[in-house]
Amino acid sequence: MTARGVSEMLVDVFKVRWTKVLSRRFDTTAFKAKYSELYEQHVKEVETRRFSVA
Repeated sequence: MTARGVSEMLVDVFKVRWTKVLSRRFDTTAFKAKYSELYEQHVKEVETRRFSVA
């Protein structure tokens, strides 16, 4: 797709897209290093489950 200069293609009955997505995330590692006591006061443990098929 990059070679063709397109971000969307129709392949058989499927529409395929290759798009850039920008996101901003909080840097917990840097925050923890600089403000470890504050980090420990506000961190919480969360349990999740993951289903996978290989």
